Amino acid sequence: MLVYWSGLTSAQAQDRNATSLVRSTSPSGPWTEVCFTMSWGFSSTADGSLTPGTTYYYRVDTIDDYGAETEGPTTSCTTAAAPPADADGDGSDETVDCNDNDNTIYPGAPELCDGEDNDCNGSVDEVADVDGDGFDACSDCDDDDVDNFPGNTEVCDSFDNDCNDLSDDVEDADGDGFDACSDCDDDDADNYPSNPEVCDGQDNDCDETVDEDDVCGDDDDATDDDDATDDDDATTDDDDATTDDDDAADDDDAAGDDDDESGGGCAFGGSPSGGSGMLLLLAVGAALNLRRRR
Repeated sequence: MLVYWSGLTSAQAQDRNATSLVRSTSPSGPWTEVCFTMSWGFSSTADGSLTPGTTYYYRVDTIDDYGAETEGPTTSCTTAAAPPADADGDGSDETVDCNDNDNTIYPGAPELCDGEDNDCNGSVDEVADVDGDGFDACSDCDDDDVDNFPGNTEVCDSFDNDCNDLSDDVEDADGDGFDACSDCDDDDADNYPSNPEVCDGQDNDCDETVDEDDVCGDDDDATDDDDATDDDDATTDDDDATTDDDDAADDDDAAGDDDDESGGGCAFGGSPSGGSGMLLLLAVGAALNLRRRR
């Protein structure tokens, strides 16, 4: 603060040779000398060691040739108050900043998921629920996907659907060591990746093939069943040790050979071998040929 005062008049200067400017924060002292000068007339000095917002008392004393001091009148002035502090340097001083020791907290600051009232609105961590799944960005592990939120059912999609920091952590229902995301049949403990294949009509090793040829034989097509009984299909060729069924209507068995559709034939007398029947046919044929030549 710059202090001005009127020094000695020319008449006073006849028996005074100096002035002393003193200061106190109380009108009754104690006093501290601010400036000592031997000049007379109008004087000034800068008093820089002052506290903002404080009232100071000043007095000008004169000193004669013999060193005796005469106290002058006292006057007072109050320094301007200091500007509000901005301790954290965030641009908001302590009068408006709800936490002037943290530069992420001030009026209008973006809200963060940090347990603090960043925007000084009286609420903590009030952020948007971007995907609309009922969980905001502070509680949702993926607020851009409505299928991922705390407590959701886990599915096999390579995402952490239930927000437990694990992806595709589903149950192993059949206890074969492979969960539902890696097991082709999680309801059957005999079917899982790399399990040995057996002939049971199931995909035991989860390679999308049932009863492979190298285990169960060569099934060429849906109607060709190459097994121990040689049963090709229900209507065509059943080639077994005892029977040759060429079609649905012809039944060739050990007891006879029915080559026509009716399954009937001629019964010949004679021996079981049918030899007489053969001779009779030959005789009839010969007689017919003889008649034609005549």
